Formats: sequence, structure tokens, C-alpha cells
Amino acid sequence: MTTSIDHQQLADRRRQLDKLGNILRTLAISLPEEERQVEKWGATVNELRRLTEEFSLPITIVGPVKSGKSTLINAIIGAAILPMGAGITTTFLTAVRHGDQLEYRLELLPFDQADALFKNSCYCLFTAELEKAAISLASEADRRQIADLLAAFARTGSLTRQGSFNEHYRLLQNLLAGYDQVAPLYDRQQLSCAFDRDQADEFRRFITDEALSTYLEQAKISYPFTILPPYVVLQDCQGLDTPSPGQQAITIHQLASSPVLVYVISSRMGLRQADYLLLEHLRELGLAERLLFVFNCDLLEHDDAADLERLLARCRRELAELGFTQPSFPVSALYHLYGRLRENRPLNRAEEQRWQLWQHDREKLAISEAAMTGFLDRLRQLGEEGADQALLHHLSGRMRHMVNRALSLLGSRRRQLQSLQRQTATTVSDFSASREKLQQVEQQINSSLQTIAGQLEKKYFRRLESWFNQPDPAGIRPQLEAVIRDYEAPDDLLPEKSRNPLLPVKVLEHHFARTVQPRLMEKLEIGSRQLWDELERQLQADFTTECEPLFFLLQKATAQEITAEERLNLPAPINWAARLPAFSFSTPVSERFAPVSKFTLLGQIVVDKLKRLRQRQSWPESIVARLRQKTAVELKSRLLDYQEQLKFRFLRPYLEEYQQLLNEFFRDFLHYSCLELGDRQNSLEEENQQRQELLRVLDSLENELRQLREELPGGRPETGSR
Repeated sequence: MTTSIDHQQLADRRRQLDKLGNILRTLAISLPEEERQVEKWGATVNELRRLTEEFSLPITIVGPVKSGKSTLINAIIGAAILPMGAGITTTFLTAVRHGDQLEYRLELLPFDQADALFKNSCYCLFTAELEKAAISLASEADRRQIADLLAAFARTGSLTRQGSFNEHYRLLQNLLAGYDQVAPLYDRQQLSCAFDRDQADEFRRFITDEALSTYLEQAKISYPFTILPPYVVLQDCQGLDTPSPGQQAITIHQLASSPVLVYVISSRMGLRQADYLLLEHLRELGLAERLLFVFNCDLLEHDDAADLERLLARCRRELAELGFTQPSFPVSALYHLYGRLRENRPLNRAEEQRWQLWQHDREKLAISEAAMTGFLDRLRQLGEEGADQALLHHLSGRMRHMVNRALSLLGSRRRQLQSLQRQTATTVSDFSASREKLQQVEQQINSSLQTIAGQLEKKYFRRLESWFNQPDPAGIRPQLEAVIRDYEAPDDLLPEKSRNPLLPVKVLEHHFARTVQPRLMEKLEIGSRQLWDELERQLQADFTTECEPLFFLLQKATAQEITAEERLNLPAPINWAARLPAFSFSTPVSERFAPVSKFTLLGQIVVDKLKRLRQRQSWPESIVARLRQKTAVELKSRLLDYQEQLKFRFLRPYLEEYQQLLNEFFRDFLHYSCLELGDRQNSLEEENQQRQELLRVLDSLENELRQLREELPGGRPETGSR
């Protein structure tokens, strides 16, 4: 049965880590010869403490523009800390986390990253005009030049394609519009800005201004809310249908890392076309199972409870037709926010009037109140179930491992002192032979681990190759080829007349690069992460199975009992998925194809036109066909290169680190066996009083360690430790 994670459990682990750290400091002073080993344990304690402090569970609120996402978060925490009102109020993903007091914090992009965005969009939009000239966002002359080019670009009528703004045009407009306001911060190298309650408007200005939000890397709010566990982080996502550029990659990353997504639907209009498109996109990203639905009800828009129920039934029916059967909650976020605010302060006149109007229809309020209770209960339940149980298990397991090893060390040292005190220590005649035997065992284990890692490398190299070469339609390669094959150029993409014969080629290549490449990279990234999640679980199971003979060898050589828990909890690399190499068409389309001179390209155009006349095929179709063919050919080499990266720059380093961790794990046992052999050789020259004093210190530490082990979940005394 799953145990819920709460603040108290994390606080207990921090307290236990502090206690273990104090014990280790005393141990290092008492046993200076073990200082190096104890320092390693101390470094592990510090790392575990950092993990407890940074632990969080993100819940992301998503939906179209103006569906009430910010209002819902304000209602949950009971404070109007996120901007609400007419127009787009959130242009950047904002995280609300638990804190001791209200605090706003912004993290700006490093200037070199902002400058790189500026240069990339300039070169993509104005390749011919700039000719790779050195430009910089920090240069006023360069900014004026780009502003003039943007004005000229706007007059050409090429701002939109298929109803969407040109992303490079909008990004450059935002970077230029916001630069003067962020330049003083960059001049002072102040990338992090904190604001208190009185400075909240400055924070809101950044997250509501599209130009300023383009320069943001993180936006966080700390607030002492108590309605949800303190490790829960509520993330207010900008409307997924907003045209704001530059933030989509951040948004997709946050959605993929959130175990719970709350999709907000406005009851004023029900499901809109934008909702259908967004839900379909979330399904393509593999996030459908994480969704909960909230119908944000405007109580004054519905005549009575029956009218509201009819709308809810229709929306739920439409969601079910789309394949979404998750729980949905009809909640008036504004009503519940006002209710929480009235507990702490009087509402203003307009708010109080609206509050009083709501009170006339108790049936609608009852629907919202019941739904809000169910929604919060569901969030708490998901927060508890989705909280990283592996974190607590990892903390407890690592602490138990260190406690057991420290107890083994203490027991060994205490036995040595008692032997010296009783002057009954004997010399081990075969000490050298035993040490050599243990060294041979260590070498044998190292060799066996190398063999195991090599065999697993071959096995999983074949798995990777099989995944890349899977021929059926569900395979990654056919999916990517389908994306290329399904590309069609919009009818309105090319101008009707142009004196430049190269213009259609450049326009089609540019549009092809903007539409096909992102879809290829997105599909491959999601598929690679899903594949690695599966391979990582299987790898850990394979290592556990393959290392079983080594435990038998180690136990026989050291005469130490190895528990089943230690056999099953082998150390493994963590957070390795973050190192997955990126797949990208790293150069522009015009540079990927073989370079040709203008005369050669003109000649090719003439040949294409002649072929087109013979084949009765339009010239754009001929260009598109050539783009598809060349990209499909290039995709094969790119996938082969990416496959080799996964094998040699990702999987092989993973196996090497895994092998190193296991080497250290087994070396610990051999270390203590050698220590016991050395204990038998030590003389009894130390005075009895000093031995007795040291024994008292070690006994005290051992008692503290045993008490700590008893406090840990699953802690139990080891047999034969005394």
C-alpha cells in the first residue's frame, strides 16, 4: 500500500540527516584513520539533504486564453497573487510554491542566450540583407537596423501564414520592445530579482508584458498556502493558443514533467475549436492520461442550475467523444476566491455586489461548492499518490546503508579495542595471504562487472538498433517518414508574380524547415524518452540478476552476511534521462543541401521546369517533391548518427557509471574485511584508560546509530553486529 508523502515525513528525514551528519563528524574525530571514508559519507549526507530541500511535485494548469487559469490558482490558495482581468494576463509560465511569506522572484535569461535568440531570428528572417554580418542585441545601431528591416518586412504583407504570425518577426519585435527595460539589469549583471508584497506590480508587469516575458527564464511566487501539501507547486501556464513565441519549448517541457495537468474550460462557451486543437496536441504528446478537467463557471451567465447542468452534460459528452473520460469539476473559481478573500478582508464594492448576486441562487452555488471540495480532495489524493515515493525510499535506503556500514566500522573498532584491553588479541598468521585473496576477489569482481557491462551493452545496442529500424507503421522511422511525406505547401505561400526566379525555392524551403523539422524533433524526443524509461527499468533488473553470483563470491570471501535488501537495492545512476542527446537539423535548410552557385541553381530551375512540362506537374509540387526526397534521404543519415550518439555517448557512459557505482558498492565490503584483518594485527600498547575512553565514545555513537536505524522505515537490527 502506497504511503503518502507529507511535510512531516520530509522534515523527519531532514532531522535524521542532521543527526547522522553530527554522528559522522564525531566519528571522524574519534577515528582519524577513517577520515577519508567518513568524509565520503558526509558528502552523501549533504547531497541527500539537498534533495529533500528541492523536492517538489508540479501541478500545471493549462487551457486556452481567458479560460480562468490564474483565477483558479488564486482560488485554490485563497489569495489574489496572480494577475486577473481582461486581456491576456499571463504570458509566461509562473510557478506558485509554498513559502514562509509572500515573495516574487524572476530569473532572466543570461544575456548571451537572449543575444543568440536575436541573432538566430535575424539571420533566418533577413539572410540576404545581413549576409552573416556580425550583429548584437547590445548594439543600438544594430537594433535600429533590425527595426527598419522589420518595418519593411511588415509592408510586404508576409506577416502571417495560415493564420499565424511569423515567429521570427514577433520574437524580434518583442526583443526590441523589451530591451530598454531589461538593459539596466543586464548592465548590473542582475539576473535574479526578488520582490515583496509592495513590489508585486513590478513582478506582474514582467509576466503580463509579452515583450518583457521574452527575456524570462523562470518566474516563481512563494506563498504560505496550507490547502495542499507544501511540496506541491502550482504552475500557471500561459494560454496554449496564445501567439507568444519563444516560450513554447519551456511550456512543453513543463507539461511533460508535470504528473498532473488541470485543463480549464470556460462555461461561457463550452468547448471551443481551440480546445479541440489543444486537447489533440496534448494527446499527441502522450499527456492525455494526466488530465483533469475543470469547468470554470460564470454563475451569472446561466439562468439556473438546470441550464448549467445541461451545458456540463454537453461538454462531458463531447469530451467522452474525444476519448477523455477523466473526472471533471464544475467550479466557479471567482466565487471561491471571493469567499476565501472575505475571510481575511472586506471585498470592494463591485466584488461585494457580485457576491450578493450569487447568493440568490443556492443551487448553482451548491454545485460549485461540492465540485470544489471534490476537486481539492482529488488534487490532494493525486499529490499524495504522485509524490515521489522513490525519494523517501532513496533517502531511507541510503541512510540505512551508511548506518549499517558505520555500525560495521564501529563494531570492528570496538572489537579491536576490547581485544587490546583484554590483551587476548592474536596474530593472524595468514594475514598477507588473506589480504591477497581479498585483492584477487576484488579484481575478479571488477573483471566480472566489466564482462556483465559488456554483455549488456551488446544486448541494449541491439535493442536501440531494433527500435530505430522497426519497419511497421508504429516504428519511429515510419512515423518520421510519414511526417515528411504528408507535408503539403499552403496554396497561398508563393507570390503570384516575382522577378526573382529563386524566390519560390527559398520560400518553400523556409516554410518546409519551419513546419516539418519541429515535428520531427518533437516526435523523436518523446519517443526516445519513452524508450529510455523502459530500457532503464530493464537494465536495473538485468544488473540485479547478473550480480547475484558476485554476492555469493563476496559473502564467501568476507564471511559477512549480505541481506536480501542489500542485494535488491544496488546503487544506480539517477536523473540520467536529462542527458539524452538532442536530435536536431542543426543548420538551415539552404545549408543542408549541396551548395550550388546562382547560375547552377538557375540552370536546375530551367531543368525542373522542363521536367515539370513533360510530367504535367506544377513547379511548387516539383520543389516540394525534391524537398521531401532530400529530407527523407538526410533523415536516414541523421537517424543513424543519432542512433550512434545514443549508443556511444549516452548508453555506454550510463553503463560505465553503473559499473563504477557497483565497484564502489562491492569495494565497501572488502574494505571492512581488510579492516578486520588489520585489527587482529594491532598491538596492545595503548593505555587501558585511553581505550576505555574511546570505547565509551564509540558505544555512544553506536547507540545513536542504532536508534537512528530504528527510526528509519524498514529499519531493523543486523544479526551478528556485536
